[in-house]
Amino acid sequence: MTDVRPIRVVHVIESLRAGGAERLLLMTLRYLDSTQFQSRVVCLSPPLDLRAAIEQAGVPVDCLGLRHRFDVQRGV
Repeated sequence: MTDVRPIRVVHVIESLRAGGAERLLLMTLRYLDSTQFQSRVVCLSPPLDLRAAIEQAGVPVDCLGLRHRFDVQRGV
């Protein structure tokens, strides 16, 4: 029997405002099989409206706090 580890997936999104893409991400996270996928969300900047809901789904959230979406150097 082999030791099967879940695939690690990082979902990167601009913010966690309660918009369409963000809600779709939340639904996706709720239905992903956690035995097969280990998810983590990285958002580039506030707002963080859906952070609590994502964390309640068992997925950690990191926010880079970028002032502008092209402020990559600060985020790294």
